[in-house]
Amino acid sequence: MAATIQTNRLQKGLIKHVITLGANNDAQAFQLPRVYSAGLDIRSSDFGGGTVAIQAAPNGTDYLALPTAVSTTSTAIKSIAVADLGFVNYRAIITGATAPATVTITIHATELPV
Repeated sequence: MAATIQTNRLQKGLIKHVITLGANNDAQAFQLPRVYSAGLDIRSSDFGGGTVAIQAAPNGTDYLALPTAVSTTSTAIKSIAVADLGFVNYRAIITGATAPATVTITIHATELPV
């Protein structure tokens, strides 16, 4: 299963991304411009032995671990540290999976007022 993303604006200032990852090294990029909070709800009945992480790309193409790492090997609630919200380009990735996985990551972000 290839990675997928669905993005919704719930109301002014609130963004919701729903990402699904399904195989080792599956990755899905997303953007969080002008946000001051981002919470993650990471759920799966099977991580396939892998680790799900959130990475950022300062230049838009070369993704690296966040200074305050966000990763898990099981269902969890996480957040992106405020100090790490200065990036725009992020991605969710699963690595080390030795079996098919089905992971859903729901990201709730709040934008800065204009």
